[in-house]
Amino acid sequence: MDSSKPSGRLIEEIAAAARTGHDELDLRAATERIRARMLEYGSETPANLDAAERVFVAMHEDQPGIPAQPEITVDQEGKIAVSDILYHAQGARIPDELAECLPGVTQEDWDAAMRFAVLTFYALTDQKS
Repeated sequence: MDSSKPSGRLIEEIAAAARTGHDELDLRAATERIRARMLEYGSETPANLDAAERVFVAMHEDQPGIPAQPEITVDQEGKIAVSDILYHAQGARIPDELAECLPGVTQEDWDAAMRFAVLTFYALTDQKS
């Protein structure tokens, strides 16, 4: 990974999220870093600005009884993890908008792409699938 490039810096921040300290100041600082790297890599389009505002590094409890860990979420409370959204999108029906843009894409294509996205995100955040 080349940290001299915006893509490398974004990947570094995604990976660092899981190693963030558990106190509020650490979580807030990690959130600001990941947002900045998202916009540095993706530019400050309205869609990217909106997405960045919804991304947080927050404490997320994956399963009851297992201590909460820092994770990239789309809510400040840490209830909706990006990894959970990606995981549950697997096997879901192809969105109509996607089918219209990419005629010929099959359910199997969608499932394979979503699984690849899940495994890639897990690898970046050092999670187990």
